[in-house]
Amino acid sequence: MAQQSLQYFETFLCVAELGGFTSAAKALGVSKAAVSHAIRLLEESLRAPLFIRTTRKIALTEEGEILLAQCEKIKQELDIARQLISGFERSPSGKLRISCNPYFAETKLAKLLATYIKKFPKVIFEILSEERMPDMAKENIDIVFGINWPAPPDIVAREIGTTRYVLCASPQYLKKHGKPKVITDLENHHYIQHTGRSKDNRLVNLKNHTIPAIKPYLSINNANLMKHCALQHMGIIQLHDYMIEPELKSGKLVEILASCFKPNIPIYVYYQKHRFVQPKIKQFIQLLIAQYKP
Repeated sequence: MAQQSLQYFETFLCVAELGGFTSAAKALGVSKAAVSHAIRLLEESLRAPLFIRTTRKIALTEEGEILLAQCEKIKQELDIARQLISGFERSPSGKLRISCNPYFAETKLAKLLATYIKKFPKVIFEILSEERMPDMAKENIDIVFGINWPAPPDIVAREIGTTRYVLCASPQYLKKHGKPKVITDLENHHYIQHTGRSKDNRLVNLKNHTIPAIKPYLSINNANLMKHCALQHMGIIQLHDYMIEPELKSGKLVEILASCFKPNIPIYVYYQKHRFVQPKIKQFIQLLIAQYKP
């Protein structure tokens, strides 16, 4: 097909979405004959009929349905490309959708938002406070930060700080059940697990490959609630150090088996590779890196 064939696909998509040649012609600003000609050339080049034509209406053939699904994907990518190109030199604007874990949302994000909005008032924010690694493309999320989950190949993970996982319990729990001396002792303790962890990842950042056969008696999807359960002497938890630092200093929680775990792991901000050039995302990442204090 000739280079101008992309126009034929756009014409096809318009006809399919609007349900008629006349409506498509009006939307495209061309004659009905031009639309019919483009569709005929596209059908000839594909060697397949795309529409079932009657005197009253048109309908997609099976081949047309398949092509429509592909054209919708192409249109989405073209729209993103057009937005990127038009936004290279513009001030940040539009909606910025961010996923952030609750701790960072409360302690870090509010300050960042206040600074960002003062500089770029045309940007509208949608914040998702959650403890998971979302499908950024499928859920149309621009930025994720405050976690250290493995990133898919099409996602950039940029380090913004470090943390470490701390295994701990309350002194009252340890007095009643005994303090674990080796990692396998955990098999005989009440372990509280985050639901985001898999069966093979119940203990994070172990130095060796000796994984105890832990059977959590309580699974929770919120780290702060896990901490409160540990403060109620209900069991042993493993959380990031920044979440339990005050309780460790006050003695309300006691670290155990520290030598069994690696000292530090990175904290990341994530963004899609092809979206970083968008001013709203680029400026937020730069501000985050400049202001972040681990």
